[in-house]
Amino acid sequence: MKSPIFLLGTLLLCGFSTAQVRYAVAPSVQASTEGNGLDQRPFGYDRVRFTQMIGKSLIGSGLPLRSMITALSYRRDGLVFRSTTLRRRNARGTVTPTWTIRMGNLDTSKAPFRVRNRQLFSISRPSPAYLRPGTTANTLRTVFAGKKVSFPSLPPATNPPAPFLIRFPLDTPFLYLGPSGLAIDHYCYESRGALYPYYVDAVRSRMDFGSAKNFGVSCPMDRNRASAIPTNPGSPLPFRLFLHGGMPSSVAVAALGVSKTAFGSLKLPYDLSPLGLKGCSIYVSQDFLLPLPTNASGSVEWVVKVPYDRNLAGGRFFAQWIGIDSRVNPGLPLALSNGIDIVLGKSLGSGLLEGSFVYGANRIQTVNGRYGLVDPGAALVTRFSFK
Repeated sequence: MKSPIFLLGTLLLCGFSTAQVRYAVAPSVQASTEGNGLDQRPFGYDRVRFTQMIGKSLIGSGLPLRSMITALSYRRDGLVFRSTTLRRRNARGTVTPTWTIRMGNLDTSKAPFRVRNRQLFSISRPSPAYLRPGTTANTLRTVFAGKKVSFPSLPPATNPPAPFLIRFPLDTPFLYLGPSGLAIDHYCYESRGALYPYYVDAVRSRMDFGSAKNFGVSCPMDRNRASAIPTNPGSPLPFRLFLHGGMPSSVAVAALGVSKTAFGSLKLPYDLSPLGLKGCSIYVSQDFLLPLPTNASGSVEWVVKVPYDRNLAGGRFFAQWIGIDSRVNPGLPLALSNGIDIVLGKSLGSGLLEGSFVYGANRIQTVNGRYGLVDPGAALVTRFSFK
């Protein structure tokens, strides 16, 4: 007679093996919606290492922690070559490359998300180091070991999104523990490298950083040139206003205003030539003035973070520099830059999807290669089969 413990273990084992397979898509919002991007990597290559880092915000609650992932699936892009069947085929016929997949749980409190140059890397902006094989946080374990893969023909996308036809059943289930997300590492290195029009569905961040357009002219001609790099509210990247070709080791005043048509009763632009400043004009209302020293080359930069405030999204203002400069009229040592029409972006915060690609191709890397290129704010649309 078998012991109760043996019977209980058998029941538990049978229960796990017969558990119903469930599915989750990352990003979860793309389960039934076509992504806004596409990518030829990794499946359009015969030589590639491509690590997809997916944050927990993209995975969502559809894939609970401690789920056992049993398969990975991908779908063709439904908009490019929509009426064409996509195939991995060359002049010699269909190619069946040897493919390896490794997976790892991600913890952003540990490498490769460490602080460098005072910047904390996230899953959206990882350091450019490949994850390594291992068993600790942010390391990879082989789940699909060096198998010849016959990639399926992907029929025309008559009604995007397409079905998940590119499927990898894992050799061993992968236990998803997070806590920050997971990594999926695809690797293939054939003796001959080739590319194929085999595009899979992907999503990418669409950021609105705003705009900065120059108008008017500077004085003296080709000096005191103003430029700007716009940003959006809450962005880690600051707004930057530059002056180039000003008077060296002097003072320049950044003038910011809400109008380029009027300053009080003064209509703009206002020509200062009658005052002895030939070619100089006031282009913006001077509602905010900030004096700053120029350096030895006559340049100056004003840098400011724009706070996270929805009321600032899409906000418009104008800028111009006023310099202490005797090159126009020694008797009236002033000169003015061109104006800049600035619109802040409508995106809020970093705006990046919590996902990124770290990749190499051809001979950039080896099996244990450490370094690659980082493509932030991007994710392949991935379906997980899990129990």
